[in-house]
Amino acid sequence: MGRCGELLSRIHAAVRKILALSIKRAFYTFSEVKTSYTPAHYHELGPRRLEEIDRKVDADLAEIDNAVNLLLNVTPVNTEQAWQDFENSSYKVAPEFHYRALRIDRAQLKRQLFVIEVASVADPTLHSLFASKREELERQISMLMDRGTVNFLLESQQVYGSPEQQLTEVANRILETVVVPAKEQCTETFVDANIFLRHAENKPAYSDNHGSHPDSDRAR
Repeated sequence: MGRCGELLSRIHAAVRKILALSIKRAFYTFSEVKTSYTPAHYHELGPRRLEEIDRKVDADLAEIDNAVNLLLNVTPVNTEQAWQDFENSSYKVAPEFHYRALRIDRAQLKRQLFVIEVASVADPTLHSLFASKREELERQISMLMDRGTVNFLLESQQVYGSPEQQLTEVANRILETVVVPAKEQCTETFVDANIFLRHAENKPAYSDNHGSHPDSDRAR
């Protein structure tokens, strides 16, 4: 029953989109032949304002998107320690990542997601956008629950796709050609944000004591 309802919903959406497109094209041809109004494209004959249901669906989807907060929740909280462990293993053992505790209920959020009245949106373009966003959010919720597992990779590929072959080849060439110096060969001094800030704050005082830079004088 569930699969049947989902299939009918998809068929209904597809028919509505095709029908709306056909009507727009028919009126576009009619306006060019029979009236003085000549729109540049048949898409100009679509709705010119958002209906109340459109705004509500958009707001409901945005609320769930904010609750998911994918980028924050899939960012490990132990990146420095994980890198240290990876380095200590001579880059042979994959590190173990730790993540923030989730403050969402997966089942409840998915129920809330599919209660949103996307089917009530009349405009086919908006309906397609909202439906795609709902499908993306549903998969992102699953991704959060599968952090640290192989399922996360598979679900992320469903949402964002796999890297193109050309991009993969470029990345591999970079790894093969770029030589990373060993730790003992590195002579550069690294500074953190606080040290950088102190130097930036002291820069005006240095300029006052030593005068303007010659280039800045010439620029004036």
